[in-house]
Amino acid sequence: MILGKICSREDIIRLLSSVGELVKNNTIVYILGGAALILREIKDSTIDIDIIADNLGSYNAIVEALTALGFHRETKMKFVNMRTNEIIDLDCGKFIRLRLYDIMKERAEFLGSFGNLQAFIMSNEHIIFFKSLTERKKDIEDIKTILKKGNINWRILVRDAISITKMELKERKEKGILLVYELYTSLRIIRNSHPELIPKNVMVELGRYAEKYFNKWISLKHGKIT
Repeated sequence: MILGKICSREDIIRLLSSVGELVKNNTIVYILGGAALILREIKDSTIDIDIIADNLGSYNAIVEALTALGFHRETKMKFVNMRTNEIIDLDCGKFIRLRLYDIMKERAEFLGSFGNLQAFIMSNEHIIFFKSLTERKKDIEDIKTILKKGNINWRILVRDAISITKMELKERKEKGILLVYELYTSLRIIRNSHPELIPKNVMVELGRYAEKYFNKWISLKHGKIT
């Protein structure tokens, strides 16, 4: 098992610069996960760098650049540089299960231009979305850290969770991600031990919508809604 190098802000910027020097056309990426939190000075380090390529052209350009830099594909998403022990998790238009929606792109913060590479940092609210979809204790701890150190717009967090859940169920039916339910579940775990981090009215509203869309998902699963 490859543990990965402990990456700092300087490591992330250096990697983006190296990739940017190699891509030939305009290439757009969105940074999330621990790397995004480092760039916002919410965390100090991470062992991998999570990146979403905006489209297939950007994805192919980044894969080509990473290969030239000495990375090889370890799994479908994971690229490893055996010399530096750096790990990049790269996906195209989504990250693992959740799609990169336009509302996420609109709220992403422009980090900078690195040659032909345009890099954006996902908003704290949307980073929480992706982390709420895993069952890893590490991601719950990261959400807790964001709530403690980052600025959270609760209105946008609730609004976008509902909006994305609606789109998921509309487009993917019973295979759609119940984001508002997953988010509510993760935040409830945190609020049980740290009630001061999450307003009660936010939990009440999320709980109401989590129940609503869970029931809709059940109906879709059993063919009661077309």
